[in-house]
Amino acid sequence: MRLEDELKRLLEQYAVRPSEKLGQNFIVDDGIIDYIADLVNYGAHVVEIGAGTGHLTRELAKRAGSVVAVEIDERYEPMLDDVQADHPNVSVHYGNILDLGIDSLLQQGGYNQIVANLPFHITEPFLWAMIGQPVENTILLLGDNIASQLAEGTSSRNFGRMSLFGQTFFDQRTLLDISRHSFYPPPRTDSVLIELTPKATAEIQSNPATYLFFKLFTS
Repeated sequence: MRLEDELKRLLEQYAVRPSEKLGQNFIVDDGIIDYIADLVNYGAHVVEIGAGTGHLTRELAKRAGSVVAVEIDERYEPMLDDVQADHPNVSVHYGNILDLGIDSLLQQGGYNQIVANLPFHITEPFLWAMIGQPVENTILLLGDNIASQLAEGTSSRNFGRMSLFGQTFFDQRTLLDISRHSFYPPPRTDSVLIELTPKATAEIQSNPATYLFFKLFTS
């Protein structure tokens, strides 16, 4: 069964209609799901933000030592219960990631990775919350307009607060351009998969202007 057909069947079975307000657009391309799952280091502790129907969660669980899946919408609980039943290394938390607190979901002293599909309105506060967290990297699925804002150079007239913030604290790498047609329901724009790796404190401190900015955000 094609993934899109399977997802639609699940949504119909549990009478769930994806919420545009919450940015619920689910990947229905097996190749992209496999690509994201392959970015997980074997045995890592993975925090997945926006678990939804759990299709990506299942693949993450095959590689990760443990997966903490976060979902704000409790309508998906029956589907995620099935994922937990099949994969004992998965635990699910319901709520807004900004209220739950990223630090409470990480494994102290462990190899932490984050995989997140974020709606536009929480991207910036999410990045703020990531400062200083013991995370190896964060795999972010973003609308192409937000990804562009993060990557804008200082000479661009579109360079703004998001660009400054993202480039001060993280090394960025574009991984994959993803068509809107790879989602159900299709979002309004195409998406970009990026990797954010926290910059070392020593690197931040080596630049006085960057360090001042760091102190303003972390004081």
